Amino acid sequence: MAPSSSRNPLDIPELLQAILTLLDDPPDLVNVACTCKSFTDIALRTLWREPTFDGSPLLSMVHLFPEDIRASLATMKDPNLHIPPAAFIRFDYYAHFIRSLNIWHHGEAAFVVHVLTRSRPGVWIFPLLDHLHLGATGEDLETAPVYLTPSLKSLYLNHWDGLQGREIHPSDELKRTFLQIHRLPHLNTLDLADTLYTPLEDDEQVVEGFAGLAARLDMFHAQSFLTLPAVFEPLARNLKLRSVFFNAMLEGGPYVALDDIIILLRENFPTLGTLGLYCTMEQAVKVFGQLGRPLPHLNLKISSGMDANDMLAVATSVSTFNSHILSLRISAAGNMSGEVDPPIRLPQVLTPLRACGRLRDLEIMLGFDGEQMLQDNELSELFRAWPDLEVCTILNDAEGDLLAVEGEQTSFGLSLDAILSAARHCPQMRELSLPFVDTATIPSIGNLHRSKHSFHLQLSRSHVHNHSEVLQFISRLWPAAEITFSGCDHYAGIHMKVVTPPTDTTRREWLQDGI
Repeated sequence: MAPSSSRNPLDIPELLQAILTLLDDPPDLVNVACTCKSFTDIALRTLWREPTFDGSPLLSMVHLFPEDIRASLATMKDPNLHIPPAAFIRFDYYAHFIRSLNIWHHGEAAFVVHVLTRSRPGVWIFPLLDHLHLGATGEDLETAPVYLTPSLKSLYLNHWDGLQGREIHPSDELKRTFLQIHRLPHLNTLDLADTLYTPLEDDEQVVEGFAGLAARLDMFHAQSFLTLPAVFEPLARNLKLRSVFFNAMLEGGPYVALDDIIILLRENFPTLGTLGLYCTMEQAVKVFGQLGRPLPHLNLKISSGMDANDMLAVATSVSTFNSHILSLRISAAGNMSGEVDPPIRLPQVLTPLRACGRLRDLEIMLGFDGEQMLQDNELSELFRAWPDLEVCTILNDAEGDLLAVEGEQTSFGLSLDAILSAARHCPQMRELSLPFVDTATIPSIGNLHRSKHSFHLQLSRSHVHNHSEVLQFISRLWPAAEITFSGCDHYAGIHMKVVTPPTDTTRREWLQDGI
């Protein structure tokens, strides 16, 4: 008899590929890729399917350097450490595979960044980076430019300086960062909408740079700069611009007047598909009452409380002049109020939108109480009107307070039957977020067929005490379901998911994580 093979199972490419498909964390895949050369190609092929990193991979990649350098970097005590070019060979090989980064609170990675860039001035750490979502405080912003690789196509900057309010105080580091952004040759998407940069609107060099970007970007979102005439005019003539978000509340003085903005939106912006506004409720009513132009995607961020009658007026304008709308997002800083008693309920406000039969994405985030929320039959009627709906988010607190507090009444006629309605009438539904859901009764799914795609459900302001039963119910409707329970006074927030292998619909893996 021939001797049995002593071949290492991990030398079998098909087996290793099967193992790596179970890893869904990009840094883990980088670690596997760095383990040995035979794993590299398989790990990086898997990584490329979803190449976005949450957090910098730099700390994971430190061990790609020789042992003495690796040890010095790990201690983070020698800011003058110099790494010779020859020591970068392995690091550079793997860095070329990084295409997308989500970086918040740089922390320890900032030390590594400084050492690497100082060791090789003018050489980019991630030379082929396409997408960057960067969160930076004032003190971290000096690190940001090292990620602004010339290959960058998409940049989202969330920036704060730790001071009161959303308006940033200008600094030399901030100006240098903006000037570097202006020079990115391949940039087509820029989002600065998280922050106000009003003090820099007086800087001619900065404004000139944003005017140049306004003439060539595909997407430009910002609360500052855009309504300055020097920037808004090339923006209006841009033949590539698909999406814009600007601050309509900046009126008078150096800014384009709202009446002129409406005219330019109606007569220019030839390729615009998505319009986003930060505005008052009165401005929103005016814009959509006079725009006279259908747009497939609308995003409204209301600066104050939203009068229910005004919201009804906006919904009516949208349904009348824009009935083919694909996505509608409305958020408000305050409550949906009105002069009538009892107060206007959400179904009354949303009823005009039933005419928008092609709607795929609806997001409503504003303050209202449980008595104003939709009930099962009302939500079912809306789902029936929107058969293509994929995302439905209804939150009753735009500031993110989703916890059900002690003694709070959270049952107002909305139950798990609403989720059945979503599965029945909206076969492409993949995200659903609802408040005030009573989960005490688990309904039968009857002969409803199981969907073939993944699904994420978020339940907020709800006293959910039967988490496992709810998850089992959802798993009978969607094969790869995830649920986020925002929590209440009895249970902390919980994230649960069920993964059903495609070849065995009877075996499930239950996972539960506290949030």
